[in-house]
Amino acid sequence: MFLPTLNNPLSYGAFVSNNSTIFKIHAPKTTHAYLVIFNLPEDDTGVEHEMTKQDNGDFTIELVDAGVGTIYGFRLEGPLNDPNLIIADPYSKAAITQNSMHHVAKSLVIDDTYDWENDTWIKIDPCDLVIYEMHVRDMTAHPTSTANQKGTYAGLVEAGQNGGIEHIQYMGVNAVQILPIQDFSNFEVPFKDNKAPIYNDWNPYGRNHWGYMTTFFFAPESYYASDGTDIPGSWNGRNGRSINEIKDMVKAFHKKDIAVIMDVVYNHVSNYDWHSHHAEDNTGEAVNFFQEMATLYGEYDNVIYEIYNEPLDISWSNILKPYALSVISAIRAIDPDNLIVVGTPEWSQRVDLAAADPITEFSHIAYTLHFYTIYHHQWLRDRASAAMEDGIALFVTEWGLIGYSLVDPEASEWMAWCFDNKISHCNWAVNDKEEEWSILVPGASTTGGWSDDDLTDSGKLARSIIVNWPD
Repeated sequence: MFLPTLNNPLSYGAFVSNNSTIFKIHAPKTTHAYLVIFNLPEDDTGVEHEMTKQDNGDFTIELVDAGVGTIYGFRLEGPLNDPNLIIADPYSKAAITQNSMHHVAKSLVIDDTYDWENDTWIKIDPCDLVIYEMHVRDMTAHPTSTANQKGTYAGLVEAGQNGGIEHIQYMGVNAVQILPIQDFSNFEVPFKDNKAPIYNDWNPYGRNHWGYMTTFFFAPESYYASDGTDIPGSWNGRNGRSINEIKDMVKAFHKKDIAVIMDVVYNHVSNYDWHSHHAEDNTGEAVNFFQEMATLYGEYDNVIYEIYNEPLDISWSNILKPYALSVISAIRAIDPDNLIVVGTPEWSQRVDLAAADPITEFSHIAYTLHFYTIYHHQWLRDRASAAMEDGIALFVTEWGLIGYSLVDPEASEWMAWCFDNKISHCNWAVNDKEEEWSILVPGASTTGGWSDDDLTDSGKLARSIIVNWPD
């Protein structure tokens, strides 16, 4: 059995050894898994090889004569799997992807040996850092750029150009923070297309430029390779050249004593570049997701399911309630009693509509109420109080302070209301982003133990509310 080494630290993926390759994936709920080998990226089907399931939920197979350059994927069968879908390896070190909203992908076996020429990371005292946030493509893509390979890893570090690495060094920068360069879905769902599988009302460009919707965390974005293309329907990453080109880029920065910081995004990933306020349009996907969550965690009594965060201004009785009933039914078939919180219309503020037509088919149901003290005042508390008088339970799964201030009279009113009505509430947000609701200053520790100096005014006020909460 393959064991990870210092040269191959990942537990899963494809590992070349002599004249064979070991493929390994973790899928504990899957009953059968098949390795699929393709001749070309465009192929819809390939040669299937059944994998062996281990007691810990791993599936493995060793394939002779399947070395560097092999194009592969997996087909899974089981209660949570679509047996007609072939997926790429989530541990791909190189991905071949199509320029489409579906971001069709296959995995590529590569030789990831590389001569770093004794290169190492640049050590700079944090007090001396001059950081420049940059986008790989934007640094050289403009027509006025004199880079030969515009918009690429290679073009960014070309010598003698009027931009790119030459410009960065000229400015006196000693560290670059590169916007996401892990493989991402750069084509989104067409804007406001009623025929699309998801209704895109958030991005009029139909493109994802910034990279904040990752698809493969261990594979570099091949659109930025020297053979990358943005032609719709075309394929990027056929030969995996992005692997060495991104390493060349890092090494070139280091040779100029410029540190490289990667902007890595783990808090949202791509599924049609998903950022949806229309869960009701994807009921099947929601049911599958919550079935999986209930199967994995339903036995624990501290689990709460929130099945829809902030619905927009849509009908409760005709749209939201039917969606909720479908998802709740799927959860209750597995988990009979853990709390389920249901979103309400207009960004979870129209709890009165839910109170007028509540869900009676299941028990242990609460309804979502959101508020921000700068916008929502006594009128919303009155609405929520009336809803509770009508017999429904509420859960404030998100609320925000006025921000940038230790004085927030409206927050005091809301907290008194929550206390009097025994309402659970969650303050937004434990992050260090530059926004009024963040409780942490930029750069605060990610492991806790925060002092007052680590807290924003919002953080200090939120801490005071928690510490002084009545017994």
